[in-house]
Amino acid sequence: MRKKECYTSNFALFWESFDFLNSFYKSILKQLLAEHIYEVLVSPAFSKQELAEYIDDFSEDDKDYSLDEVIEEYISQNPNFSVE
Repeated sequence: MRKKECYTSNFALFWESFDFLNSFYKSILKQLLAEHIYEVLVSPAFSKQELAEYIDDFSEDDKDYSLDEVIEEYISQNPNFSVE
């Protein structure tokens, strides 16, 4: 294998591994969130769109905190969150 092909192959392998780890990390965060561990919402792994969807789908009936508390304490600390 030539040097350039080896580099390209290693780079592709790196990105495959990175995508896998990122997906695995995200699934752990989502499991924790499902268990009402809101601290995970500060993670930049949650995109602006995902945060907006979480806020839209939030139901105070089956949660420990109000939506305002979750936004103030956790979501507002996420670098991807912005008030519109």
